[in-house]
Amino acid sequence: MKWGIAFICAYLLSGLSFADTSTNSFRTPTGQTVTIGDQVQDMQKKINLSPTSMVSKPLGTAPDSPMETVYIYEIQNFRYTIRTVNNQIQSITWFNLDTDPASYTQSVQ
Repeated sequence: MKWGIAFICAYLLSGLSFADTSTNSFRTPTGQTVTIGDQVQDMQKKINLSPTSMVSKPLGTAPDSPMETVYIYEIQNFRYTIRTVNNQIQSITWFNLDTDPASYTQSVQ
């Protein structure tokens, strides 16, 4: 019984080491800072790369529901997931791709 509980705890904790980490901003390769609150157009100019992935969806069912768009960029061995609502950055998470080689093939869902 002790080994079963230990195995379950170890399994749950191992998943935490590969979790995305939230941040308020990050620096682009050219030294520009992308920050929560920036407009999408400003973010795109600062990053100056095409996103690896982009997914848009309305946040509600009403015709005037805000639009959420999630951009994923891979920059210098980091994956940045940038969530925007109505063309303004709402959240930024990052993941170090060097920590898990299998992560290079993950996609947005």
